[in-house]
Amino acid sequence: MKMNKNLNIIKSSLLQHSQAKVTLYGEYLSIYLNILSRTKHIDSILLFDLLCGEGLYKNNLKGSPLVALDKIKDHFVLNKDSHLKISLIFNDNGFSEITDNIKKVERLKTIVEQNYLPSNLTIEYHDEEFEEILFKSIERISSTSKSKALFFIDPYGYKNINPKHIKTILSLKSTEVILFLPASHMYRFANKCLESPFCGSEPLHDFLTELYCNSVPSFSSVDNFIYRCREQFKDYLAQEEIFVDSFVIERDKKNTYCLFFFTSNISINLGSPSTDCAATPAK
Repeated sequence: MKMNKNLNIIKSSLLQHSQAKVTLYGEYLSIYLNILSRTKHIDSILLFDLLCGEGLYKNNLKGSPLVALDKIKDHFVLNKDSHLKISLIFNDNGFSEITDNIKKVERLKTIVEQNYLPSNLTIEYHDEEFEEILFKSIERISSTSKSKALFFIDPYGYKNINPKHIKTILSLKSTEVILFLPASHMYRFANKCLESPFCGSEPLHDFLTELYCNSVPSFSSVDNFIYRCREQFKDYLAQEEIFVDSFVIERDKKNTYCLFFFTSNISINLGSPSTDCAATPAK
């Protein structure tokens, strides 16, 4: 019973490492919008948050959907002549941990509609399985021109995510990805899942064997795990000519997370945000 109670608190509150994560996302988004608004051959941006969560949490902190909305509103206030048309696509097929008997996206929609929305912003809400909405989104981008797309992929865990998803998104050339992964948890089970598979190890096994083309090394520490994965992503995405960077977020010594950035535009740089939870570029 106590474990279930603690899990509910984790899911219904925005913890320090998650606050650092969405702060980084918000800062990146501000830069992204500012640069693209000055690019004449781009007239629209699609922002995909396909595992969007609650939006607003019990401790009154904003998740990625509301952070994105704030940054978009700030952009249009500071750039009154911005020509961009922006689409926010939110998806989550889970039920709310905060409000009973309502889907997360339904609760999010109610919260968002209480805000002022710029006239050149459209918002969509979906409650589909991740892989299903992901490939619908990819098809949508491939049929557009003069558009750019940014995917913020923030799974609860990592079971829905595979490197092939990242490669497919980035193969379109007009896309960028921010991927959040629980590095400590993945490192903790990485060597074991390859040596002797156990119940629940298949997603991690598939992730690593896909990324390393079945030649997965042994990892000596969580920092080594992050470094090796970042460098391997560079090789894995070499044909797409993708720049890869990463930021480490440490909640405490036992809980390290990582944001991976994938872009073909290396002119977009991101500094460390101001936050009580350590967030540093991975080395």
